[in-house]
Amino acid sequence: MKRLLAMFTLRSRVVERCYIAARVSTAHSNAGFRPTWHRPSARCWLWKGAGVLRLAVSGLLVGAGITAAAAQPNLTTETRLHCPAKFVTAIAVGPRGGLWASDENTGIYHCKAGATEWDSFNTANSPGLVSNHIYSLCVDVKGRLWAGTLRHGVCVYNGTQWRHYGITTGPLGSHVVAIVNNPRDGSVWMCTEAGISIYQGESITSKAQGKSRATVSGSNVAKSVRQPSPLTPAQIAKLPLNVQMQLSGQSQRSGDTSHLGAAAYKPHTWHYITRMNGLPPNPDCIAFNKQGTAFVGTLCGGLAIAHYPYTSWRVIKGPWHMPRTADGRGLPSNLINCVAVGPGGRVYVGTDLGLAISRNGGESFRYERGRDYAAKVLGLWHPPIGYRPPPQAFLNKLLPGDHITCVAPVADGKVWLGTWREGYALLNTHSGAISQSRLTAGLRSLDGYINALAITQGKLLIGRYGSGVAELQTTGSFQPAIAARNGHSAPPPAASQGVPIGLPTPAAAPSAAKLASWKPTLQTAKQATKQIEYPYAAFLRNDWRTQGDWVGRYGRQYGILCAAHFDLSFRVVSGNYAANVDAVCGPHHRNPFESMREWETAADTHNPRSLYIPQLGYRRQTNWDDHGESYPTTFQGPDLWVRLHLHTSGLYRLSLYLYNKDGHSGSDRQRDWIIEVYPLQRPYCRPMIRPVLSAMVFQNNYLAQRWAAWAMQATPLAVDRAVNFWAPLYTRFALAGPGEYMVRLVRGSSLNTEICGIFLDKADALRTQFDDGAMECLWGVNYRAPRAPIDLAAKLSPVVKSAMSVWHQAKHAFGVHGVSARWPARLLAYRAAADNKPPGALMARWRWRMDIWTAQDRKVFDANMNKAFWSMLRQWKGLKQFMATNQLLQPNSGELGNG
Repeated sequence: MKRLLAMFTLRSRVVERCYIAARVSTAHSNAGFRPTWHRPSARCWLWKGAGVLRLAVSGLLVGAGITAAAAQPNLTTETRLHCPAKFVTAIAVGPRGGLWASDENTGIYHCKAGATEWDSFNTANSPGLVSNHIYSLCVDVKGRLWAGTLRHGVCVYNGTQWRHYGITTGPLGSHVVAIVNNPRDGSVWMCTEAGISIYQGESITSKAQGKSRATVSGSNVAKSVRQPSPLTPAQIAKLPLNVQMQLSGQSQRSGDTSHLGAAAYKPHTWHYITRMNGLPPNPDCIAFNKQGTAFVGTLCGGLAIAHYPYTSWRVIKGPWHMPRTADGRGLPSNLINCVAVGPGGRVYVGTDLGLAISRNGGESFRYERGRDYAAKVLGLWHPPIGYRPPPQAFLNKLLPGDHITCVAPVADGKVWLGTWREGYALLNTHSGAISQSRLTAGLRSLDGYINALAITQGKLLIGRYGSGVAELQTTGSFQPAIAARNGHSAPPPAASQGVPIGLPTPAAAPSAAKLASWKPTLQTAKQATKQIEYPYAAFLRNDWRTQGDWVGRYGRQYGILCAAHFDLSFRVVSGNYAANVDAVCGPHHRNPFESMREWETAADTHNPRSLYIPQLGYRRQTNWDDHGESYPTTFQGPDLWVRLHLHTSGLYRLSLYLYNKDGHSGSDRQRDWIIEVYPLQRPYCRPMIRPVLSAMVFQNNYLAQRWAAWAMQATPLAVDRAVNFWAPLYTRFALAGPGEYMVRLVRGSSLNTEICGIFLDKADALRTQFDDGAMECLWGVNYRAPRAPIDLAAKLSPVVKSAMSVWHQAKHAFGVHGVSARWPARLLAYRAAADNKPPGALMARWRWRMDIWTAQDRKVFDANMNKAFWSMLRQWKGLKQFMATNQLLQPNSGELGNG
C-alpha cells in the first residue's frame, strides 16, 4: 500500500512539473486568453532516475500566454478625483461626458464634463430620491439616470426631478444591484432579489422603422421582424408550464402588462423574468451582445444565457467546489461577480475563482485563475496528496487575484479587470500580456478593492470601495465595449437634441382575469407540496427591509439572538418549540481547542440594524464568529456550522440574520459568505452542548469528521450568498421536518464569518395556538399580523376577491414551481388589491407577510415594543432595583418609542 501511494505521489509531481515546465517555456502565458486553441501533438519527455517517463500533453495550450507582469509597464499615472463618494458602488457616464458616481451611504454625485466640482443628490436635497444607499447606476437612451437602492427599488432622474418606483409601482424586488440598457431596443434591465425587472420605454428602433413593432412573449423587447399572430388559449395550454406563464399575457394589448413574462410589450410598460422562467435566483449582473442576447450572472447559480426573445434560459454552471488547477474548461465557479461582452462577441465572466472567457457567444468557456490559487489549494482541509505549489515565476504570469469584481472590455481586444484586493490590471487577450496597477501616493493596501470600472474619452474611471473615484489616462483608441457591471457608457440620448425627457410610467396593476391565470400554476404547486419530505431544502428569498425589527415576524417557533446576553444567547422559544439549534466551529482549524467566539460590539445602541432585544428593551450589537481573522484568507475555514433538529413534520422557514457591522473599516469591507444547507444523519453528530463549548465536537468525533469531509465535497441541498454587503439581511430557506440539517456558513476568503440571529417559523406545517398567541418574550403583548374582518369578502370588489384567492393559494405553494411562484403571485395580488380601495387591515396583514414596511408599520412596532417593556417591569418584581445597580441593563429611553 505504501509503495502504491509513493508511486501515485511521484506520478502527480511529475505531471505537475511537466505542466509547469511547458507553461513557463512559452513566450506568452495563460491558457484562458489565447486567440487560437489546439492540442499539441508533441510528447513531453522527462528523465527520472535511469528511466524515461513519457507523458502525453493533452491539455496544454500554446501560441499565446501571459507574459510576466513585471515585464510590463506599471499603471502609475492615476489621478484621484475629488469626488465626495468614498465607498463607491457604481460609475456611469452621462450623455455629454458628465460623470455619475454612487456611494453606499451618502447618495449620488455628478460632475459635468470639463468641471472639477461635484454636485450632490441625496434625500435631503432631492425630493423623489428616497434613499442614500445606492448600489447601481445607469443612463438610459433618453439620458435619464436610473439609480438602484438598497431596499427601496429604483429612482429615476430626468434632469429636473426624481421619481421613485418601488415594488408596487416598478421592479418586483427592492434590492436593485445592477441596471443595464438592452442595446437591441433601449429597454432597461434591473437585477433584484426577486429576479429581473424590465422597463420597456419607446423602442430606439421604432421611429426608424416608421411603424409599430410586433412583440414576442417573454422578451419585453421590440423585434424588427413581423411576428405571427398570438396563440390561442388552447394552444398555450399544450405548452410547458414555464412557457405558459410567459405567454399568458397576450391579452395585455388592452393595457394590462403587469403579469410575469408577458407576451405583448407595448411602450412604457414593465415586465419581469423570475425563477419561473428558468432564471436562477439572485441575479447580480447583466450584459448584452449586439444581437440582444442576454448574459445574466447570479450570486451562486452560475451564468444564465437567453437569446431574443428570452423565452428559454440556458444555465451554465461550474464545479461547486474549487478546482485545483490554474486554468481549465468551463466556468471555475458558480459565484459570478461581473459579466461583460467585448469586441467580436467575446464574453467575459468574473468570478470568485478567476476570469472565464468565451469566444463563441457563451457556447463554451476557458478560465484562468489568480496568483493566490495555489495558496488556496494548500489551504484546503484535505489538499491533494503530494501537492506542491508551482514556482513563483509561474504564478506571476497569472491574473493579479482570484476574485474578479468588475470587467471593462475595450475595442482593441484588451480588457480592464478589477479585483478584490490587488487593484486593477489591463489584460491583452491577443498576446496575454498583463499590466498591473500600483498604489499611488495616499492609497493604502486596503484600497486595492476595485468596485467599479468605466471607460470614456480615453480615460479609465476607477471606483474604489473605501477611497473614492480616480481616473487613468490611457493610450491608444480605448473605446468602451457593450457592457460592464457597475460602470456604463450612455448611448446618444434624445435629450441632446433638446427633446423634453419624461419619466417612466409606473407599473400597471393586474386585472382580475390576469390574476386568475395564476391559479392553475399555484394549484399544481400546492399538490406538489404534499409530496415533499425530508431531506428537503430550498432557498426562498432574502429580506433586506426588516433589519433589526424581527420581533413578531421571525422566531415564533424558535429563535436565538447570538451572544446577546453577555456571554450567553437569548433564546426565543414557543410553548411547543419544534427545533433544537446549536452551532460550532468547523473541523478545519490549527488549534485543537479552537472554539466559536461570542462577540459584543455595542451593549446599547440606537442602530436600527442591530437586533432589538425585548427582554432588555433596547438593541444590542452582538454576534457569533468563527475566529477566522487569525487565519490567512486562503485558508478553508474555520467557518460556522449550525445544526438544526426539526422534531415535527411539515415545512419550516429558517432565517439567518447576517450583518457586516464593520463593513466600512479595514479588511471587514471584504466579505463573501456562502450559506450551504446539508442533510445530517443522527449517527454522524453527537448531541451538542452550550455552543461556545461545543467546538471540539469535530475534534473528538470520528463520525462527525467523516460526515464533514463528505459535506465539503458534496453539492448542498440549497445555497445562498452574501457578498460585499454592509446592510443587514435575512437569508431564508424552506426545510422539511422531521429531521436534522447542518447549515454551513462558509468564510469565502473573508476576514471571518459572523451570524447575529437564527430564527425558525412554520412555513406550511400544522398551526397551533402558539402561532396566534403572544410570544413569551413580549410579556403578554400579542404583537402579530393584523387580522382582517371575517365578513370582509362580502364588501370587496371582484379584483380584490381575485387577489385574495391568489394570495391564499400561494400560501401553500412550495416545491420547484411553488418557490418560484410564491413571491411574484403574492406581490401582483397586493398590487391589484391596492389599486382597488382595499381594507386597510387586509393591506397591513399582507405587508406583514411580505416583509414590506411603511412608516406607520414602524410606529406600530415601536409602540408594541414599548408596551411589552413596561409590561415586563410590572410583572417582574424587583427588576427596577436590579437595573438600578446594573448600568448595562438600563433601558434606553431614546430607543423606546423610536425602534
